[in-house]
Amino acid sequence: MTWSTILPQLQNVDISTDYATVLLPDGVIVYIGGRAVAGVARSDLNHTIDGSSIEPRNGHSAVLTKRGDIIVYGGETSTNGTNPMQSDVLVLDTNTWEWSNPNISSINAPPPLLGHSAAIYGNYMILAFGQASSTHYNNIYILDVEHYTWVTTITSAN
Repeated sequence: MTWSTILPQLQNVDISTDYATVLLPDGVIVYIGGRAVAGVARSDLNHTIDGSSIEPRNGHSAVLTKRGDIIVYGGETSTNGTNPMQSDVLVLDTNTWEWSNPNISSINAPPPLLGHSAAIYGNYMILAFGQASSTHYNNIYILDVEHYTWVTTITSAN
């Protein structure tokens, strides 16, 4: 029950709202993205981690797969109030701490979402609800995390 930093460059990050967290099997809690309460400043997800260029965001979701990858979906990246929502799926390999952005078909994909929830069930990431601009959604979306394909049914929870 102590605080520590696995990446020393992140010690001075002042993010306190709209971030995503993931608990790793070794008890480490990973905080991803977010913004300062007093403003719209977003945490840069890529300034200390090698891999793909990742835009800062808040209001996104994150889940941990059985392989140990963290999958991040959606969120908002605007810092000037225009609120561009993201529909990308980002993957953080927790062994190398490198980001990737898998090429996923848009068939059955959700709209860009903010403030949604996500959970992992077997090999599936399940997204629920959320909003895009002024529209609120009450839909459920399913991503097969083994094949990186949006699906409409779960065949097995393997």
